[in-house]
Parts: sequence; structure tokens; C-alpha cells
Amino acid sequence: MARSLCLHKGATRRDMQQIRKDELLAPMGPRHFPIPHATVYDIAKERLSEGGYEVRWEEHSTTADSSRYFGLLGIANGENSDERERVVGLRNANDQTFGTEGVAGDSVFVCDNLMFSGEIKIGRKHTRNQVDDLPILMDRMVGYLGAAWDNQTERVAAYKERPLSKEEAHDLVCEAYRCGALPTSKIASVLEEWDAPSHEDFEPRNLWSLFNGFTEVAKAWNGHTLQDRSIKMVGMLDGYVGHRALKPLMNTDDFDPTHGEVAVITE
Repeated sequence: MARSLCLHKGATRRDMQQIRKDELLAPMGPRHFPIPHATVYDIAKERLSEGGYEVRWEEHSTTADSSRYFGLLGIANGENSDERERVVGLRNANDQTFGTEGVAGDSVFVCDNLMFSGEIKIGRKHTRNQVDDLPILMDRMVGYLGAAWDNQTERVAAYKERPLSKEEAHDLVCEAYRCGALPTSKIASVLEEWDAPSHEDFEPRNLWSLFNGFTEVAKAWNGHTLQDRSIKMVGMLDGYVGHRALKPLMNTDDFDPTHGEVAVITE
């Protein structure tokens, strides 16, 4: 999972206090209604708190002129929060490059080169009444995140309950290569993690331990590569153990926020 912002197009890390102090809003036309970056952050944090999520860590950045904001929030909820932490990504642009957007999930990627992805995504243009709509959109994201969290709990339980022999583990590593989840250069590294886990919690010989051998090796990959390969790995292992992933929501026609902007939520 992403635990740091990808910054290589001029944005710099800053704390929220600096962002609150330095930001200047300048509408770029009669129908442009910019929103302070700090307001986006405050709304997200408030709605997460109302949904029962604790923010464990956070990172923020802006471009040199403060017109664009990128942020990450690491969140936890319930028991076993250390192994169930998820990430919320935020971005906001008051130069009309993009609107106000949020992503959430296990594989979140936020970069100042405008790559922005996650299992769940919402978006809102900078038009009138957006401040009223944003809490609604955030609640939708938080609500779906809760369902996804429950599904992830079921996935972890299924992985832990499925014992693996050495031969089965080796076969699954080969399948990971075939489905594009693992490059040939990392096959040996994953097998080494399986044979001698770096962490005591992953010593049991089950599917969960093999999955975490993969994630241990994946820590060296960049955000976009990590997301793409993780999705393929989880899909392959879900099929192996018979776990049904949560059905994605696409272009939610049942949700009609004020003035016609529609939330897009995907997995």
C-alpha cells in the first residue's frame, strides 16, 4: 500500500498549518469557485471520524504557488488495525487543472504528475455549492470503504484458514508470474520470504503468509507498479481460495448530488 506521496514534478511536502497560512484563492472566472485545500482536508477527516476511522498518519504537499494540493491519510478501524490499515488520498487544484477528488483503499497512488488512483474514487468540480456537496460525497466513500473493509476481513480470514504445502506455495508463485503479478527477477525473493519469513507473524504455512511474502518484496516497487501488481496478485489468490471480492460501483446513477455532478466510485 502507498505510504508516501510520489513527488517529482515540483510539489514539496508541507504540514497542514503551513498550507492553511499560505494559500490564496483567486477565482478564474464567474463559474469557478475554488475551495481551500485545508477545507478539503477538514471535511475528509471529519467524515472519516464520523464513520469510525482513526487517522494514524498523514502527508501533505502543494505546488510552489500553492494552487495544487496532494495528500495521504493512513486510517484504521476496529481490531487488528495494524494489519488492516488503509489509505485515503486527496487532491485539490484551484488552477482548474482538476477539481476536488478523493481515493481510498489498499492500493492508493497519489502523484504530482497527476496520476491519482485507488479502489474507491470520488470527484467534484469547482462549481457553486461544492462545499455542501463534498460531505455527501465523502460519506459515500466512507460508507463503501466500510463494506470494502468487511470484505477485506473476510479475505484475510480465508487466506489464514488455507494451509499451503511447499509445493502449493511454489505453484502459486509461478501463477503469480504468469498473471503478471510478479516479475521473474523477484520469484526467488518471494520464495526466500516463504522459506524464511522476515516477520514472526508470517511463519504459519498458509496463504496469508505467502501473500505477505509477496508484499514484503513489493515494498521496493514504485506506487503505480505496486498497485497494478497487487491487484493482479489479490485477484489470483482470491480465485484460488474462492473468495468473492466486493462488487465495484461504477458511475453511481442512484446518487444525484446538487447541480448534477455525479460521484464516480470504482474498485
